[in-house]
Amino acid sequence: SEVAQYVETSEGASRVHAEISRSAGGYILKDLDSRNGTLLAGEVMVPYKEYPLTEGAVFTIVKGCYTFHT
Repeated sequence: SEVAQYVETSEGASRVHAEISRSAGGYILKDLDSRNGTLLAGEVMVPYKEYPLTEGAVFTIVKGCYTFHT
């Protein structure tokens, strides 16, 4: 929690679950090999693969469902 911008508190969320970062082309979402995975638009993400985030993209971490806005 000391280095995170947000901490998902749902049971089953990993301590280091996912990361949103800014790249030259915009924002990206990356699952950090979490135990229960991350969904982007309802699809399971491949660990450590970078997925571009577009306005309104929906991702799920355990029971938390989030909509990305710039």
